[in-house]
This record gives sequence, structure tokens and C-alpha cells, in this order.
Amino acid sequence: SSSSKYNTKKISLAVFIAVFAGQFLFSSHLLLSAECFATPLTAKIIDGTRVPISNFHNVTPIIQSGEAFCTGTLVSRDTVITAAHCFFDDNNRRAIGDTDVDLSFSGQLFRSSKVFIHPSYSSRSEACVEGEFDAALIKFSNSDLLPVQINPANLSRETPVKDLELTLVGFGLEGTGRSGQQNSTPPDGLVNFGMTSIERVSSTYLQWDFDSGESNTASGDSGGPSFSSIGGLQTLVGITCGGTGNAEFGTESFNTRIDKIASWIDSIAGSSPTASAPKSVG
Repeated sequence: SSSSKYNTKKISLAVFIAVFAGQFLFSSHLLLSAECFATPLTAKIIDGTRVPISNFHNVTPIIQSGEAFCTGTLVSRDTVITAAHCFFDDNNRRAIGDTDVDLSFSGQLFRSSKVFIHPSYSSRSEACVEGEFDAALIKFSNSDLLPVQINPANLSRETPVKDLELTLVGFGLEGTGRSGQQNSTPPDGLVNFGMTSIERVSSTYLQWDFDSGESNTASGDSGGPSFSSIGGLQTLVGITCGGTGNAEFGTESFNTRIDKIASWIDSIAGSSPTASAPKSVG
């Protein structure tokens, strides 16, 4: 079955940022509106674990009008990477402008100043198309106020290998592989993460099937990171694009390969920390 995009516009939670408390305050409801891509999905890390936001200090919700609708990762002191499809509506038209979103690090809001869509990306009903990198870079204002302890992610620059373990991170609804999405969200100050491993590597995407004992991503997690430990460093190897079905057991997920777009990231974000993936053995 065809894959669908993972951010269903305005699916997400109303987010209130308490700057003084240094944490996110999430409403108890997710506002859902179906998108016309295959089966509409909603935001969550399925079979994930709640941890303090500080565990993933360089990961941010992408927020518009107080609602988080995608996830992103800091790749330089003034640049965040997320999914390109986050900025397009159900009719595949650009709907969110360069200065329309907020990012949040350590409880502080940062307003976007410019959005760069990867030149290969074309918004269409079909998602995660080979040869089309679903990625966008967000420049943000007042980056001099970014806390010094928040470091940009290391970028992978070599082909990830099959069975490489991934740590998936995202904000939104929680759920299980057996029953699918639930109506719960992480409590204040927490975010969900989970583990899976790469099963296939295409020219554009990292892919895996969601099996028991693993975690999975779904809409609202769009643009969020898949990290791996490479050379002892937490390294960004992919960002969430989409998947099949309703993100239950047996469905397939796709993450845009970072190594394939690292030079593009550098051209906009500036020189970034780097890491190389391990080689296959045997």
C-alpha cells in the first residue's frame, strides 16, 4: 500500500510554552482533521517511552498558532531541519510561510525567519517518493539567545547500514502497535522516544517494518529525528517522512536519509558536526 505523509495539518496539540518554567505545557486533547492522503494518521511515537525533554535538548516541536504539527532537530546554531511536507496543505500548495512558525528550546520560543525546501521535493498525494527528498530547513531569529548547552546534531555522511539501531523522537499522541493510536499525550516536560532498526536502505530513504518489540513513528512526528550512535556520538541519520497504514504492527515507515542531503544542509546551515556510519562486517 502507498505511504502517507505524517503530519496531517492541524492534527496536533494546542501547545502552550511556559518560558519561565522551561518546559512545554500540552493540552490534554489533540485536534484531528483528516487529510486526503491514504489513511489519515496522527501524531505519536507508537510503543514509545516518556522521558524528560532535556534528554533530547536539540529536538523541537514545530509550532504554528500555538499548535505543534511537526518535529524538528537543530543542525546549526540558527537552523532546524524538518520535513518539507509540513509546509504544504491538503491540496499540495504551500500553506505555511517563512515567518509563520515557532521553535522551542529549553522553554524559549524562537520565530522562524526563512524556510528552505529541498529543491528535489515536490508536494503530491503520494509520499516518500524516491529521488524526492522530503526535507526543509528553518532559519530562526534571535539565535544568540539559544542556550549554550544546546548543541546541533551531528550529521551522518555515509550510507547507513542494514540493522543499524535507530532512536526515534517525537511529540504527540501515544499508542501501541497492537491497538494503534491512543488519546494520551506525554505529561508536561516530557517527550516520547523509541527504538527500531533499519531493514532497507533506498537511494532516498531508510525503511523498516514495524514489528513487536520495536517502536514506530506517525503523523505529527514528521521531520523528527532518527538518531544512531556512531563513533560514540549521537548522530542524525534520518528524519521522519511517512508510512503505510495507521502505523500499527506490520506497517512500513520511511525516513529521509541525512547523508544524502548533508551537503545541502551545510550550504544553508553552515559547517556542521559530522559523523560517518560504520561499515558492514563480513
